[in-house]
Amino acid sequence: PMASAGAARNADVLTYSGVGNVSAAAGAMYVEGFSSVALVGGFAAITDTVNNRVDIRPGTASTSLIISSGGVLQANISSGVGALSTLLKCGVSWTTNSANIVVNGTAGTLDTSVTPPASLTLIQVGGLDGATGSEPFASIRNLRIYNRALSAAELVAMTA
Repeated sequence: PMASAGAARNADVLTYSGVGNVSAAAGAMYVEGFSSVALVGGFAAITDTVNNRVDIRPGTASTSLIISSGGVLQANISSGVGALSTLLKCGVSWTTNSANIVVNGTAGTLDTSVTPPASLTLIQVGGLDGATGSEPFASIRNLRIYNRALSAAELVAMTA
């Protein structure tokens, strides 16, 4: 375990409190990695609590974007692309009335009725289920966070 400069490691989950310029109102996240099981809590999340979060969750048949604001589920959209032990390049984007997910160049469902989270102050990397703790079954190769929503074309280009 380590704890310094706003970062803490619990099992195979890294939590970093230095989010800086990330806006809860609009943003994007890219994560590239492998999943060895369907993760309850995802590859990576930007959160302040379980009540306000943006999660990328890989699965056996699909990868999902989960957005919660004030404890209310705002989006649960899927890409239709998912596989265990296979490299997944996942790009997600959110802003008011728009949430999008693209995996390995394949666009998923677009949600046009999203309320963004009220606050995002932590970055969590690795499988983390807010209710039960860590699920260390992912290997993350690349994580990027953007302080603006990216277009569908930008998401497709970065994940192809």
